[in-house]
Parts: sequence; structure tokens; C-alpha cells
Amino acid sequence: MREFKFNTSKIFKVALIVYAVIFLAGIAFSFIFGVNFDINFRGGTKIAYAYTGEINTEDVEDTVKDAIGKDSSVTKSSSFTGNSKIFEITLAGKDALSDKDREKLKNALEDKFKKQLISSASENADNTESTAATAEESETESTTETATESKKEDASAESEKDTTESKTESKTETASDSKEDASTETENGISPYSETSVNPSIAGTFFVKSLFAVLLTAVLVIIYVGIRFRKIGGVSAAVTALCALILDLLVTFCICVLFRLQIDSNYIAVVLTILGYSLNDTIVVYDRVRENRQLSPDMEIGELVDRSINAVKIRNFVTTLTTFCAVMTIVIVSELCNLTTLRTFAIPMAFGLISGCISSLFVAGPLWVKWRNFSTARKEKKAAKPKKAKKA
Repeated sequence: MREFKFNTSKIFKVALIVYAVIFLAGIAFSFIFGVNFDINFRGGTKIAYAYTGEINTEDVEDTVKDAIGKDSSVTKSSSFTGNSKIFEITLAGKDALSDKDREKLKNALEDKFKKQLISSASENADNTESTAATAEESETESTTETATESKKEDASAESEKDTTESKTESKTETASDSKEDASTETENGISPYSETSVNPSIAGTFFVKSLFAVLLTAVLVIIYVGIRFRKIGGVSAAVTALCALILDLLVTFCICVLFRLQIDSNYIAVVLTILGYSLNDTIVVYDRVRENRQLSPDMEIGELVDRSINAVKIRNFVTTLTTFCAVMTIVIVSELCNLTTLRTFAIPMAFGLISGCISSLFVAGPLWVKWRNFSTARKEKKAAKPKKAKKA
């Protein structure tokens, strides 16, 4: 069986088109819906409430607006233990929430959702009463038919009728009890769970430190790759590897925008993790290029990179697939259990792993080839240009 080989120059063009589509979609969504930055990056207050029953996030946002006059974003999740359902209200702003506003917000939410839950309980009780009435009519009809067919059993029929009436009264009382119990359960519809406030100046400091960590990592990448692969053009290898890393980081950002995920401290963890995975895959490719160049120094550079990429493609695919399956398990658990914290890490991480594998194989290598070909052609053109004669 003949082994399938990639034509990296063709895949390079396709990869650039896919990246361009993702970036354009991310930019469009950023302008239309905005970027959902966490309070760690912009400052503000985040209040979480545990609740029972069902809530609508739009209703919560409207209630917050009416109560304290501030815009908010609301997300639903569950506690890590799974014992509580939680909704979080994020309020961006320079000023922390005052005690008066906090109390007004809590009272407004309690009034809003107690009414909703009581309404729901009343509907359930009405359905129970309707069922009881239907059962009464059915049993009454059955008793009437029995009395018509057998006139001799009048006493027995009267006895059954009494029994039917007693059953109906019992069901009606049960429905009333159910209605009262349901109304009682709504007394604790919501309760405060947690609250976090971040000053905008502290948020700005956190953003600067996060950006510094990413930039420092990029500088170390250039230095490391430049020194390790100096025999195959260290600077060009370092810059093309950095370009591939930038693509991966932009993909994770666009995925957060497209999926409406909060960009929080988890995003910084994803960025640094993807940098490590993607760089490792790129180094594997460059390592094989260096080995093949020593074995075949006269081989054309495009063919050299093609051979090197096809030699390591299985290794990179398997490594990425193994990690991707583990991350997808986290994605599934976060969706089933409605765990927002895990979701904001796992979803961009999954797409970042795929991007890291693609960029390492089909962007960094072909881009390095184009750099080297352009550099060689420029040197040849410069050497071929006739020198001007010096004036006497």
C-alpha cells in the first residue's frame, strides 16, 4: 500500500484561506456583539445567586436594569458539586456596587422569581384539579352505565357513587395541598451565593502582566529556535515559528468571540498552553528538516520540507488527537453539568490544539520555504547586478 503524501505548498494556501475566514468571522462578531471580557480585565462586580426552578437570563438582565439602572450580562451554570444551580450577574464599571444597590437588587430578584415560581406552581395545581375532575366524570359515567344495565343493584350503585364522591373530594384536597406545598417551596427561590469585585486599576495591572507573559514567551521562542536551528537559518526559522504561534493565538481569541465565551484568566492559561504545544510540533518539523538537509545537502528546499513534514505528520497527528480527546471529554462534562469555568478553558483549548497542529505542519514549514526562496533570489539578483565603475 502506497503511503499518502501531502503537497504542503497547496495545503498552505488552503490553510491560509481557512484562517482568514475564521479571523473575518471573529472580527465581524466582535463589532456586532462585542468582546465578553471578564471583570479581571475591565473591572467591575460579579454576583452569583443559587436558585431553584427555572430562570430566563434576559429577565434577569431586565430586572437588574430596572432595579439599579445598570446594564449587565448574565450566565447560568452549576456548582462543582452539582448540588446548586447558579446564575452570575456581571456588572462592569469603575465603582463597586453599594450596599443599598446590592439590597435593592436582591429584593427585586426575589420578587421577580417568586412570582414566576408561584405562577408555575399554580399551573401545576390547576392541571392536577383538571385531572381529578376528568377522573370524576369518567367514574360517574361508569357508575351510571352499571346502574342502567342492572337495576336490581340500586343499593350497590348508590354505595359506589358515595365511594366515587369520597375519592373526588380526596383528589381535590390533594390538589389543594399540592398547590400550597408548591407555593411554600418558592419562598427560597434564590439566595446569594458569592460576590467578587475588581477595581479597574487592578484589572489594568492584571492585563498588562498577562500581556507581558505572552510577549516574554514569544521573545524566548525566537531566541531558542534561532539558536537551535542556526544551521538552517535560525532567524528565518524563529520568525516563521512565531508567525504560526500568532495564528494559533488569534484562533483561540476568535473562538471565544464566536462562542460568546468570557475572556478571563482561563484564556491566559489556554494561550500559554497552546504556545507550548504548537512550538513543540514546529520544533519536531524543523528538527527533521535539519536532519534531512545533512543527509541531502543538494536537495531543493521545497522538496526537503515536504519530505520532512510527511515524515513526522503521523507523530504530530497522533499527539494532537490524544490531547484533543482528553480536552473534548472536559468539553462534554462542562456542557452536561453546565460548568462555565471549565467551558471557557476547554472549548478554546480544543480549537487551539487543532490550529497548533495545522500551523506547525502546513504554515511554519511552507512559510519558511518562501522566506528562504525569497532571500536566495534577492541575494542572486544582488550578485548579478553589475557594479558601477568608480570615477577617476
